[in-house]
Amino acid sequence: MSLLGDLGADSQPFIGTMEKSAGYGKIVGRKTADNKARWRLDYDPEKGLHINVEDFRNGKKEQAIKYAIPIEGDEETFKSLLKHLN
Repeated sequence: MSLLGDLGADSQPFIGTMEKSAGYGKIVGRKTADNKARWRLDYDPEKGLHINVEDFRNGKKEQAIKYAIPIEGDEETFKSLLKHLN
C-alpha cells in the first residue's frame, strides 16, 4: 500500500477490537512491529466498507495521518474478505 510504504518483514496482524463487528477477534489488517503504522479493513453502516490507514510515525493526534478509503461492497463483502485474512 503506497500510502504507508513497506510495513516491514516483522509486520504483525492487526486484530479487530470492536465487539459488535464481524471482525472482532479476527485479523482485519496489518501493523508495523512498533505499532506506528497500520491498515485495517472495516465496515460500518454509515461509512460502508472501507480501509482505514493510520500513520503515527510523526506522532499522534494532530501529527497523525489518517485515511478512510471507501471500497465497493457491503457487510457480506466485508465478511467474505475477512476469510482471506484469517
